[in-house]
Amino acid sequence: MKKVYCILIFIVFFCSGCSMKETDTMGDLIFSTEVSPNEAYIDEEEDKVIYTIQVYQDDDNVVTVCADSNSEFFEGVQYELAHSERISKSDINITWTTIMGNSEASEEDLWALANVSISSSEKVISERTINFISGAIKTIFEIIEQ
Repeated sequence: MKKVYCILIFIVFFCSGCSMKETDTMGDLIFSTEVSPNEAYIDEEEDKVIYTIQVYQDDDNVVTVCADSNSEFFEGVQYELAHSERISKSDINITWTTIMGNSEASEEDLWALANVSISSSEKVISERTINFISGAIKTIFEIIEQ
């Protein structure tokens, strides 16, 4: 039985070491935000949806943007930008909108899109929209087609 515990502990440490190493290779965490589009409208904490966006920059000034969610409809997004300068938290702007394009969310029209804008020397170097509900929309269309 002790061998089983030792093996499990080894696996946990090995796996956590791998995930930390992956984050380390992305560089320094420059920016991180977490929002819940449905927090004000749920009764159970387990129903809370969380959207997370993190921006890293490595020693070669490569900027990595990572988006994730605990929603089963979102698979995660990661992209990189080659850049020649360091960026700071003030160079990153996230604008949240609903699927209907509104900046103010409601129970019927929750935040679903994050417009990620990264600037350097007051010039926008990247602007992308991350759709946190694209998987849900795809599922709805698949059901309709059946």
